[in-house]
Amino acid sequence: MKITFLTPHLNVAGGVKNILTFAKLLAARGHRINIVTQPSGKLNRTNLKLALSYTQQTGFSLSRIIAKGLHIATPSTPIEWLANKASIHRIPNLEESLMPDADIIVCTGGSDGPIVNAYGPQKGEKFVFFQHFGAHGVTREEEAVAQMPFKKLVLASWIKELLYDRFGEESTLVRCPVDTNFFHPTTCNHEKIHTVGMLYHTAPWKGVTDGIKAFQIAKQHISNMKLVMFGCVGKPLLRFTRYCDFYYNPPQESLRDIYSSCDVWVCPSRTEGFGMTSAEAMACKSCLVTTDNGGSRDFAFHNKTALVSPPQDVNKLAENIILALQDESLRKKLASNGYDLIQTFTWEAATDILETTFAEALH
Repeated sequence: MKITFLTPHLNVAGGVKNILTFAKLLAARGHRINIVTQPSGKLNRTNLKLALSYTQQTGFSLSRIIAKGLHIATPSTPIEWLANKASIHRIPNLEESLMPDADIIVCTGGSDGPIVNAYGPQKGEKFVFFQHFGAHGVTREEEAVAQMPFKKLVLASWIKELLYDRFGEESTLVRCPVDTNFFHPTTCNHEKIHTVGMLYHTAPWKGVTDGIKAFQIAKQHISNMKLVMFGCVGKPLLRFTRYCDFYYNPPQESLRDIYSSCDVWVCPSRTEGFGMTSAEAMACKSCLVTTDNGGSRDFAFHNKTALVSPPQDVNKLAENIILALQDESLRKKLASNGYDLIQTFTWEAATDILETTFAEALH
């Protein structure tokens, strides 16, 4: 099959990393893969003409369409591992004439949705891949794309349920994989002091301030504990670094050791598409303490594979941190069960589903 994936940039992180990895694995199975992205640049007349037409289709503001759909950042991370696996097209805009012909075309569910929806059949059977939905409340943009005649792919069960319950739309679950060949427990020795890990992020929906408050409450009950954080969106404020060891944009090899060093991994997010850091930590046998943030529902089962609390309930999150640290047998049971479950979240299985879904769409 000839398959085109649209992506807003080529940074090997988050949802884009998932798309690029699927592209690589499908190419290894003999499919011809095109990755289409846009370089940054000044708004040109073609982009402006396209933007005006899409405001009429969607009702979005012109500035929103331009900012989110037609003027996207350049890649900052090299992707040599994708070389010779897929053809990468950097095009100035998403005009149909610039898009390669294909059997399948997959967009992200953002502002590219209305554009791809207008393409002719020679660009491929149309799919949208939702890796999150309603991070800031369901937007008009997401509502519009969800109801367009795409075949829907979703990364997590909660998105599948939402699309059906709210819009009556069926979708195919391609559960987010974890690279368990890379993320696994290391020989890193745990310190005598209890170690709690957490992702640092500036987005309010990541709930970092909730996590910090929960850690502070827990520390009032367990003095011999420390916080470890990493992040790549800017160094945290001084008030955060007083409470933790902070690693800025660590290499993947170091990340594996960070996870393995943590007795407990905390995810305080208010919403998540999936929650990759939680799953990676579980793969490294860290005990997960998380909020019920949506994405966690595919792997965080209370008292079985994790301790789960409502989003933004700082006191309950703190109680679960304390419980996990004070009850060693419970902590080890949750960590072991979580590790076993994550072993089933393989890239091979997810790629099988994706490949089968694409093939069925052509028959």
